[in-house]
Amino acid sequence: MKARYAGLIPLVIMLSGLLTIIVNYYPEQNLPKNLVFELPAPFSFAHSLFLSISALIVAYFFARGFLSSGSFNLVALGTGSLVLGLGFLVSQILGNPPFRGPNHLVAISNASFLFAGIFFGVFVTLGLFDKGLKFGKHTVTLFVNYLGGILLVIVLILAVELKLIPDFFVQGVGPTLLRAQVLGAATVLFSYSSIVLMRQYMISQIPILYWFSLGLASIAIGFLSGFLGTFPGGPFSWLGRISLAVGGIYFVAAILVAYRETGAKTANSRKSGPN
Repeated sequence: MKARYAGLIPLVIMLSGLLTIIVNYYPEQNLPKNLVFELPAPFSFAHSLFLSISALIVAYFFARGFLSSGSFNLVALGTGSLVLGLGFLVSQILGNPPFRGPNHLVAISNASFLFAGIFFGVFVTLGLFDKGLKFGKHTVTLFVNYLGGILLVIVLILAVELKLIPDFFVQGVGPTLLRAQVLGAATVLFSYSSIVLMRQYMISQIPILYWFSLGLASIAIGFLSGFLGTFPGGPFSWLGRISLAVGGIYFVAAILVAYRETGAKTANSRKSGPN
């Protein structure tokens, strides 16, 4: 119980930091040079690798949970994690030298955030109305949904590469209105999913829901920081990166909880088995 209360501390600190930055530096214009700092690649996007990998691992655990329970809600949550992790990872690869540039990085990542938020929103809404769908062939359902998530990321990449969608970032100008709209929608979806998921935790007392909810809340703070910021190495940018990394840490906590619960169930089943 104490660990769960302690888990709220980083979230409170980030919210307080965001409020402080808004009061002192919003809108971000003519910042002093000492407040703008950018690490060289690959360190500049190390936070994204951490969040991406943890999200992909969480997607694996939700897949295992679905195979055990058959609840479609877990597939929606797992597919959202898959799109989040894979889309963010690919955006960092394609959006940096020697491949493409900032528009690929911003467009693919932000579009992935939006679609991941849609999957999370579907999951929590189904849970809110107690619509736990069941399917007969679990492996087929899991395969179709996860393959659909992978194909969705591929479609997003092709749409950006072939310029089928407007630019999210214009060199020398900055983020476009479309990027602001997409990131704003993703922020709302992640915030909504976090709140409803925390409500479900308070009813079910399932620890993984608690930590995953905090992870979504932390990521939503990161999105909001990116939405409000202008300079890549400015205060909003750095708070956003830290928030995304902390979101990955919360996901790791959810993974550890899942491991512990799996181990406890295995031990109990052995004890209750025949002597």
